[in-house]
Amino acid sequence: MNDATTALLAVNVGNSRTSFAVFRDWKRETLTAMPNEPVEPLIEALRAAAASLGADDSRNAVVFASVNDPLADRLEGALDDTEPETYRIGRDIGVPMLHALDASGAKTVGQDRLLAALAAFEGVKQACVVVDAGTAVTVDFVDGEGVFQGGAIAPGASLMLRSLPE
Repeated sequence: MNDATTALLAVNVGNSRTSFAVFRDWKRETLTAMPNEPVEPLIEALRAAAASLGADDSRNAVVFASVNDPLADRLEGALDDTEPETYRIGRDIGVPMLHALDASGAKTVGQDRLLAALAAFEGVKQACVVVDAGTAVTVDFVDGEGVFQGGAIAPGASLMLRSLPE
């Protein structure tokens, strides 16, 4: 019997914060969220999390999802000399979510929205509205067949409060 475990570091690079979690055998062990600035503590925390996976098993991986590609590039680059291998959703791994968007819509919808929609539909197995409140607030619709229909995006609470006149 093989006692090896599969370990994954899942990294979600947002506009203002990055969250990451370590999973072993598909069970979450840790969850961390940090501001994107300053970047040095974030890089150190990611390097430590990646090192915790171990380098002795080819099934281990670091997977990035990002709406902030310049920062994701920098973070991924900071892990270049570490094990295990890194992958990027959208570049190396597709999002298995059908959508009813035209070509321009498909290019502009963020993978964060598609991943949230996929997770929501997989959880309820029926039509659903998905709300994600972060730097921006998105409200998206997934139909009963699991097809992403699109939605709306608006500034998040912090951004709206900063935009109010004093």
